[in-house]
Amino acid sequence: MSHPFDSTMLAEMMSSMGISPQMLEKTLSNPNAMAKLASRLKDPTSPSSQSAEDIMAEIKIFKEKTAKENALPPMKVEPTPREEILRIFHRRHGEEAGGLRKTFMGMKQSYSRQPLNDLKQINIAQMWVCKRHEGSFLLCRVITQPSRTVAIGFGIEDTEGNTAQLFVYNFPTLSYATFADMDAIFSIGAVLAIREPTYKLSAFGSDPMLRVDSPSDIVFVDYDNSILHGQKWGSSATINRQTLAPHTSVETWRASGVTHFRAKRWLAAAVCFSNGVKLDPSGFILRLNRSEAYLRMAWYKSAFQDAEMVLHAVGSNIEDSYLRKAVFRAAKALYHLGEYNKAIEMANRRPQDEECQTWFTKASDRLHEQLSGEYDWDSIFQQSQASSEQVEMAEFTGPIQVRDVNGVGGGRGMFVTRDVKAGELLMVSKAIAIGNENQEQPTIFVNCITNGILPTRAAALRSQLIERLWEDSRMNLIIQALYAGSHCSPPTPYSPSPSLENSKPLEHPLQPSTDIDIMRVDGVCSFNCFGLRHLNSIDPAPQNESDPESYRASGMFSLPSLCNHSCLPSAHWTCFGDFMCVRAGRNLQKDEEITIQYFSGHQSFEKRQKASSNWGFACQCVLCEMDRKDGAKLRKDREDAMFQIQQDINGAYDAGVMRRALKLVDNIRRTYKDREKQQRCNVKPALFNAHHHLAVVYARRAQIEGVHFCKSSIEEGMKAIEAMGFIIIDKRLSGKIKSKSSLPIVVMQCPTLMSPESLTAVLQIVQNFYVLGELRRAELWLKAALYLEDICVGGGWQLFQMRHRVLLEEMGLTDFALRIVS
Repeated sequence: MSHPFDSTMLAEMMSSMGISPQMLEKTLSNPNAMAKLASRLKDPTSPSSQSAEDIMAEIKIFKEKTAKENALPPMKVEPTPREEILRIFHRRHGEEAGGLRKTFMGMKQSYSRQPLNDLKQINIAQMWVCKRHEGSFLLCRVITQPSRTVAIGFGIEDTEGNTAQLFVYNFPTLSYATFADMDAIFSIGAVLAIREPTYKLSAFGSDPMLRVDSPSDIVFVDYDNSILHGQKWGSSATINRQTLAPHTSVETWRASGVTHFRAKRWLAAAVCFSNGVKLDPSGFILRLNRSEAYLRMAWYKSAFQDAEMVLHAVGSNIEDSYLRKAVFRAAKALYHLGEYNKAIEMANRRPQDEECQTWFTKASDRLHEQLSGEYDWDSIFQQSQASSEQVEMAEFTGPIQVRDVNGVGGGRGMFVTRDVKAGELLMVSKAIAIGNENQEQPTIFVNCITNGILPTRAAALRSQLIERLWEDSRMNLIIQALYAGSHCSPPTPYSPSPSLENSKPLEHPLQPSTDIDIMRVDGVCSFNCFGLRHLNSIDPAPQNESDPESYRASGMFSLPSLCNHSCLPSAHWTCFGDFMCVRAGRNLQKDEEITIQYFSGHQSFEKRQKASSNWGFACQCVLCEMDRKDGAKLRKDREDAMFQIQQDINGAYDAGVMRRALKLVDNIRRTYKDREKQQRCNVKPALFNAHHHLAVVYARRAQIEGVHFCKSSIEEGMKAIEAMGFIIIDKRLSGKIKSKSSLPIVVMQCPTLMSPESLTAVLQIVQNFYVLGELRRAELWLKAALYLEDICVGGGWQLFQMRHRVLLEEMGLTDFALRIVS
C-alpha cells in the first residue's frame, strides 16, 4: 500500500531528525527497523531537576518530539509476537508499583463519539502505526495480567490471534490502583472493544502499541453482546458465557462482590454486583449491595437509582429490613446530591427510624440554608477544622446573574442583579471536584498548556473529575460550559444542570454515562482550578498567604469559575471544606460585575503576570496597570526591599532592625509613582508590608524601652492600612472621638486588598491603644477588625473569636474583647 506523504518531503523530514534514507527505506519495508525509528523519536534528554527552566526545556523537547511523530505517515508493521507480549508483561507485573512516574498532559487528543454498532471491525494486522483508525473498532481480549507505568498496560489478542500491547490512561477509580485493583477490572479473558483505536510507536522504543487516552473509548463486551455473534478467536474457541464470565450464578457473583467490598475495591465490587443483577434483574439484595458500593465511591446518582428500584418493588415480598436499608441509602444519596426536598420525603417514609430521620434533619437544615442564605458559621468552621472536605452545608445562589462579557477568555462574567452591601453573601458553591496535597500521587503530570508541573492536589482533582464524568452525564454539561483554552471549542452557554429525573441512569459501572473528552478535561483543569486554603485559626506567627505553595487543596467550582479575575476584586471568597463562599467586598450597585482573585494581589507584579498567563489572560486591573507603568527597575528595587523585610520579620528587636525597617519604608515608598489614578486606588501591597513590619518593630521596642513607642507603632499601622486601600477617618491617638458610633475606617466604596495580614495589622493597632489606656479607641478599632472579618468571612463575633483566639491571647486582648462584645 502506498504512503500518503511525498517521498522527498518525508526523506527531508527524517533527515532533520537524524534518520538516514537507508534507515527510512528499512523502516517502510522491515518491521524490525521500527525499533530503531522509535528509539530516535524518544526524548534525547530527560532533565532530572525540576527548575522552571528545565521544565520549559523538557516541554519543548516533548512538543517537538510529538510534532515529529504526528507528522510521520502511517506505516504497516508486523504485530508483536505473542511470546514477546507475554514476556514484557510478566516482567512488568512482577515489578513494584511504587516510584515516581512522569506523563505529559494538555496535548491534542482525540476521543470517539461513535456508537460501537456504527463502527466497522478491524484487526491488529490491518492497523497502521501512527494512525487513529476512525470508523473502526478493535475486538480483543486480555491475555496478561495488567501492570502500571503511567497508564494501565496489558497484553491483548484479537480474534485472528494477533497480539499487541495496550495502554489505558485515565481510567476512573484506578489512579492509585494496586495490582489487585487492576486485576479485578482488566482480568485475563476480559473482552474489550476499542472504539477508533490509535496505533503508535511504543514509548519503550521497541514495538508498536495501542494507546487509549479517553477511558470511554473502551467498551467492556459482555457475553450477550450482538457483536460477538459468530466471533471466534484464533484458537477457534467460540466466545461464549463461560469464556467471559468466571461465575455463572447470582450467589457466586454476590460473594465475589462482597470480597472486593471488604477489601475496599469499590468499583470491582460494583461490577460483580452488576453481573449478578444481569442474571437476576429482580435481585434486590444485589442492588442494595451495589447502592452501598456506589455510596462509598461518591457515585450518589447511581446509588439513589439502585435504592429507588428496590423501593419500587415493594410488592415483591421484600423483608422490612431491606426496605429500611433502601430508604436510608436513597435518602443519604439524595442528600449528597443536594436534592433536599426529595431527601426529606424519602426519610419520612420511615418516621420512627432514628437513623433515617438523621437525613430528614440534615436535609431540613440544608434546605433552610439553600433558601435563606443563613448558616451556622460556628458549626461549619468547627467541621472544617476536623475534616478538610466533609462539611455539612448547602449551596446558595444570591442576587447574581451570568452575562456575556467581551474581551475575556470565556466570554462571560458574573453580575449582581440589585444593589448589595459590603459583606453580603453572593453565592455558596460546592466543588465539582477537589484534590488534596496529601493524596498519594505516584505520577508527575507535566502540563503542556500552562508549561509547568501540575501540583499533586490538581492531579488528584483531575482524577476525581474524570470519575464524576464517568458516573453522571450531567457533569459533562458543566464541563462544556467552562472555559478550556483556545485549543478547545468555546464554552457553551451556562445553564443549571438537568434534574435527576431527566438524567440517564448508569446501566453498568463499566459503561460510562458519557463520552469523555480528555483534552477538554485537561483544559478545564488548567483554567478553572482554584488553589484552596481552608479557613483556619489565625496563628500569631507571620504567614505568607500569597505563596501558592501554601495551598493544600485544589477545587473546581461551577459558578465561581464564571467570575472574572481582578487583583483588586469586588468580592472575596473563602473556603469551608469543599465549599466556596463569595461575599461582596464593598457596596455594589445593580449590574456591577462581581470579580474575585484567582491568585493573591499581594504577590509581586511579575508573579501576578505569570499566574495570569497560566490562567490564559493578562490582568488589566488598576493595580497591574500602575505596577506596569512603574517600570521594571522600580519593581525590582521593590522586590529587593521586600526580600530584606522577610529576613528581619522574625528577628528580635535591636537598633539595626529598627534602622533597616525605617530605611525600607522609604526605599519602598520611592518605588511607587503617585498618579491621579493611583490616588483613586491607593493600594500599594509592598508599602503595606513595609509599614506593617515597622509597626511590629515599634511594638517590640515598646516592650523594651517604654510604651510611648506604641504611638509610633499605631501611626505605622494606620499607614499600612491605608496602603491596602482603606480610608481612615480618625487618625488621632488621643483626645475626643469624632463620633461615638462610627468606625475609624471606611471600606464600602473604594477598591481594597483584603487579607489576613491586614486584619492582623488592625489588631496590632487595637493592642497598642489598649496598652496606652485609650480603651474607647481600642474598642472602635476592635469593632473595625470584626467588621473587616465579617466582610470577608462572615460569622460575626463567635466565628471571629474562634479564629483569632490564639492571636487575641498572644496580644493580651481576650478579656477586653469579651467585655466589648458582651
